[in-house]
Amino acid sequence: MVHEPKLVFPSIEMTKALKKYRTEFEETGDTMHGASSLEKFTEINDWLEHLKAYESKETLPNKNFVPSFQYVLYEPLTQEVLGTVSVRIELNDYLRQVGGHIGYSIAPSKRREGYGRLILKEALKKAKDHDLNRVLVTCDEDNIPSAKVIEANGGVLESIILDSESNKQVKRYGIDL
Repeated sequence: MVHEPKLVFPSIEMTKALKKYRTEFEETGDTMHGASSLEKFTEINDWLEHLKAYESKETLPNKNFVPSFQYVLYEPLTQEVLGTVSVRIELNDYLRQVGGHIGYSIAPSKRREGYGRLILKEALKKAKDHDLNRVLVTCDEDNIPSAKVIEANGGVLESIILDSESNKQVKRYGIDL
C-alpha cells in the first residue's frame, strides 16, 4: 500500500467511485459483503438515504434488522473505494449465528494488498466507539483469505456451524476489543 486510505462514511461526492466499485463486483460475479445492499440501488443518493435508516433502532425499515453503520475504505488521492464494511451494533438470532457484528468486502482488483486487514482493523475501532467490548466476525469456511484477515486482527475461532440458508459451513470468530 503506497497511500493510506481512510475508513469514512460514504458520501454523494463518492458517487463515481461507488458505482465503479459496484460494477467491479457485477463484472466478476463476486458477492459484495458489508455493503448494505449497494448492489440493489441504481442511484447512490437512494442508497445513502437507505443507510441513514439503519443508524437508529427507531428508523429501521424492518423489525428483523439491527442498527448498523456503513463505512467505505476510501483512497482520497486516487478517489477510489477500495472496500466496504458494515458495523452492526446489535445482533439478532441470525446474526448471532452466521452474520456477526462486521461484514466487509474488498474490491476484487484490490485484494492481496493488505486492505482486508486494514478495513477490519479500522472497523474494530468503530465497533469500540459504539461501546462494544467483543465482536463476532464470521466467514465461510472455504474463504481462507478472510479467515486469515480475521485471525490477523485477533480473531479466535469459537465454532464452525452450518448456515442453513446458504448450506455452507461458517467459521465464527470472537474478537475482544
